[in-house]
Amino acid sequence: MKENDLLQRLVSVIGEPHNYGPTALEREELDRVAARDQETAAREATETMRVREAEEAVAHAASEALWIEKLQVVRAQDEEVMAAASMPLRNFLVNHVMPTLSQV
Repeated sequence: MKENDLLQRLVSVIGEPHNYGPTALEREELDRVAARDQETAAREATETMRVREAEEAVAHAASEALWIEKLQVVRAQDEEVMAAASMPLRNFLVNHVMPTLSQV
């Protein structure tokens, strides 16, 4: 009985026990804030991804343009090499074979 009397005396002095956790309204507000933060984070992530993809597209286009330019230079060089390599045969054909074909 002493414990019961002591407990009643403490309750009368301190008051009824309280739940110090968030109330229903506070929980709803916390949930709203968490949802808003999550939406903001998702929007920021989407925007970051969109910006990164745009930067990658620009870099890819620049890289592709450079590659095409280099390919054109290589093809021009190949064409020059082929023309130079075919010159002796062309001269032989013009000087020796064509006159013979023209006579017949």
